[in-house]
Amino acid sequence: MRTAEIFVAHLVFNQIYKLLRFLAVFFCIGMLGVPAFAEVTIVTAGTNLAAGTAGSAYSTAIEANEGCYPYTWKILSGSLPPGLSTSPSKSPITRPFKQYLDIRGTPTKAGSYTFTVEVIGCEGGHSERTFTIVIAEASGTTSYSVSSVSLNWDATASSEDVTSYKVLRGTTSGGPFVQIGTSTTTSYTDSTVQAGTTYYYVVQAVNASGPSGNSNEAEAVIPSE
Repeated sequence: MRTAEIFVAHLVFNQIYKLLRFLAVFFCIGMLGVPAFAEVTIVTAGTNLAAGTAGSAYSTAIEANEGCYPYTWKILSGSLPPGLSTSPSKSPITRPFKQYLDIRGTPTKAGSYTFTVEVIGCEGGHSERTFTIVIAEASGTTSYSVSSVSLNWDATASSEDVTSYKVLRGTTSGGPFVQIGTSTTTSYTDSTVQAGTTYYYVVQAVNASGPSGNSNEAEAVIPSE
């Protein structure tokens, strides 16, 4: 019962808070001729959002603050990677002037995708920015001997945005994986294998925003000597 009362009180407080902000906008603009809030602004740094991998779960967010909420988000031009979608969210009530456009899903096709986002505050202020998401190919091949494993994978459709690749290895399918090296090309040779061991490899594409999710696994069974 106590939990229900707290929940109802929170809803009432939130509605009263929104109403007061709404009235403040019209008072400050209509009566005084001055803006009630600083204009809404997209504050996410850079133009490259986190990279991803086809077939792997993806999540990132574009942040905006100031202005008057609720915000309205729009994709003005371009497109998201296939398999991804957007939904607005907001920070906790302790930070009411900060909201996000969540981008989530499982990308289905590799490539470089550029799009322009606009956010509009309830007072009419707006901000727009252009972002790029790079999705790496999920496929890979392996060849191996008793002493080494050679890995090869496909580059992204727009590899100029990728600066390097992280190579990770584990001994259990699904991980955990530990980084064993990096490569600036689409190949890598692991010379630290042990005979009679099965290894699982994944690759992460890295751009200015950081590493992507894991690629599909590649399995290598090292023969006994």
